[in-house]
Amino acid sequence: MKSCTDLGQSRKLSEILSPDSADMVITFDYINREYTQNKPIARPYLEFRTELLRYYDEEEADKMAVPAWSLSALLDVLPEHIRFDGHTWKFQLDHGGIYYMNAYTYFSSSTGVLVDDAFETILCLKEKRLL
Repeated sequence: MKSCTDLGQSRKLSEILSPDSADMVITFDYINREYTQNKPIARPYLEFRTELLRYYDEEEADKMAVPAWSLSALLDVLPEHIRFDGHTWKFQLDHGGIYYMNAYTYFSSSTGVLVDDAFETILCLKEKRLL
């Protein structure tokens, strides 16, 4: 089970979301020269970064830690309702994916991995200026 956004998703979300909404951190492992995306740290990103800035400059701190979002943090970003084209669409989540629906489905993502579904939903809503 995927616990949080992967490195690519995290970098993309860093461009469109506030880092204070990130509740996890992907760190850089200097020994293996790679990011530890399989072992994220469950700690608010800004808190972790603040500690890094006690010892490193901003450029180095930004390389050492990338904000990541758990499913819970991603769901917190998603609005309960969206208004689009004169209609209200309600957020729904089930084991099959994420949906915005009224009598019809406006948007759905059902990859089978809820973290990925939430990521795709955020990108779609941001692109359509609904988030």
